[in-house]
Amino acid sequence: MLIANFSKVTAFVKKGIDSFRNLGGVMKIILLPITAAIAAFDLVKMGLQALGVIESDYEKEAKARHKAKMERYLEESRALSKQSDDLKAASRARQKALDDEIEMLEAQGKKTTILQRQKLEQNIQLAKQEAEIAKQQAELAEKNNTIIKGAFKTLYEGRLRDIEENERKLLIFDTKVNTEKLKNYKKYTKDRREEAKKLKEEEQRLLDEEIDAEIKLLAELDKIRIENEARFRTEQENELLAVEEKYDKLESMAYGNAEALENIEIARLNAENEINLQYANEAYEAQKAIDDKAAADQKERDKKAKEEAQELQDAKIDIAVQGFQLIAGIAEAFAGEDEKRQKKAFQIKKVADIASATVDGYRAVLSTYAQTPGGPVLKGIAAGIAGSFAALQIANIAKQQFQGGGDGADVAVSADAGGGEAAAPQFNVVGDSGINQIAQLQQQPVQAFVVSGEVTTSQALDRNRVQNATL
Repeated sequence: MLIANFSKVTAFVKKGIDSFRNLGGVMKIILLPITAAIAAFDLVKMGLQALGVIESDYEKEAKARHKAKMERYLEESRALSKQSDDLKAASRARQKALDDEIEMLEAQGKKTTILQRQKLEQNIQLAKQEAEIAKQQAELAEKNNTIIKGAFKTLYEGRLRDIEENERKLLIFDTKVNTEKLKNYKKYTKDRREEAKKLKEEEQRLLDEEIDAEIKLLAELDKIRIENEARFRTEQENELLAVEEKYDKLESMAYGNAEALENIEIARLNAENEINLQYANEAYEAQKAIDDKAAADQKERDKKAKEEAQELQDAKIDIAVQGFQLIAGIAEAFAGEDEKRQKKAFQIKKVADIASATVDGYRAVLSTYAQTPGGPVLKGIAAGIAGSFAALQIANIAKQQFQGGGDGADVAVSADAGGGEAAAPQFNVVGDSGINQIAQLQQQPVQAFVVSGEVTTSQALDRNRVQNATL
């Protein structure tokens, strides 16, 4: 007992000595033997520690460190154990929820493959988490060199085997599911093939019916077409069709005989060419007759249009001439006996006469050019001569001067005092007259115009001018 508590006793004594050191020298003398005894105790303690009878301070510190280390180890180990328990509890809760859901779906007759696979996946996940915890526990036990480190290592290895077992179960489950799927797929494929076969047969039946109906319709339409073609076919087409049918039969009879087929083809082409040539000639003649008739009709229409245009032009000229004559007649009628009024009337009449003569000359030129036989040169010469006569007529009218008169009957005289009637020009261009008018152009006409005194009325004067100026 003393040896076991030797260190405590020594420490107590030292503490007491330290307490009495402040009591003075007397106490120190009294305590001196005790101090020596204490020193002897220290020597004894050291000897006992060396002999292993009592623990040394180092061993005590090491023991304390080991105790603290073991306490930390136990704390960490308990934390890992609690983590493992929590994982197991959570996994059991999830597994129960899945079992309840699977049970409900199976009661409804529904598939639970997905949920069952989730259970296996959760088992694998839990086994991996527990294996990780077992690994940490084994490493912790190895680190602290506990006597149960082998047990934790064995536990870790068991968790790894649990992972492999659960993965194997999942693989087996997937294989069964895939096998069932394959079986179902084969059945589905077989059913689909049978359905597709039935559908194809039904489609083929409907297609055959549709084709038969279409063939009947096409036959009817072809019959109608043939009837319409026969009704509206020309004789040429009928003859060509007959040739085609004839030589088609010959070719079918000579099938395989190249030389015979070649001769039949040549004969067919010759027959078709003869028919086409015959009807082409007939068509040409018919078209030529149509074109000739159309050309004749057009020529007649052109001639009639030209005549109508000429008549219209003549009517316009006649109207203009009559207008001028009317003006001249009005001026002459209102001249009266007043010389001033007579002179004014004379001027008006003179202007009207010049205008009338101009229009008459224009018409004479056109008429002469149109009625003169021959080419453009001869027509031009004749028209020029007619224009010259017209110009001469206009010049003579322009030369007239006013002369006062008592009764206002004659108020104008010509520039040429000579009398007599004007000679109308004549031409023997077609050889039916003995008069050569061209040869007479050098003769000076006796009188190129007619005054009012030589005719009954002024209108007669104007008509005489036109007649005298016309070729």
